[in-house]
Amino acid sequence: MLNDRSLIVKSIYNCNREIKIHFKKNTIFDIKDLILLYESVGWKKKSTIKLQQLIKNNLLITCFVKISILKINLIGFVIASLDYSQYAIVWDLMIHPKFQNLGLGKDLMFLLMHEIREMNINNIILFAEPQVINFYVKLGFKIEPDHNKVLFLCK
Repeated sequence: MLNDRSLIVKSIYNCNREIKIHFKKNTIFDIKDLILLYESVGWKKKSTIKLQQLIKNNLLITCFVKISILKINLIGFVIASLDYSQYAIVWDLMIHPKFQNLGLGKDLMFLLMHEIREMNINNIILFAEPQVINFYVKLGFKIEPDHNKVLFLCK
């Protein structure tokens, strides 16, 4: 189980150079980075206060790339709400466009699903746009029978 201080590092290759990706639980170094990430994928920017509440009240797993000793860039995150009993709802999964198609979204989802399972929560729900449903199906989610853009992962 990740704790708030633990870090997982993964090396990826992008444009023929090695990049170290750092994964962390419940950490955003600067809320402005989260706003920039929302903007980079074309999602409506939420207010700083709403984003701070979202982070504070939910399970968040982030991935960063270290630019220099002093600069770390947020390049992705996944966030979910939990009832700490039976259900988790995944709200957002986002990867900066420059880092898409490198497996980072899948990595974030696997880390999130692992964290949720460690809490003995077996039912994960998410809402997805039609163009990304296959991504979640490959992770084990099942399409809701009425095809209302709701996917379930139940044990």
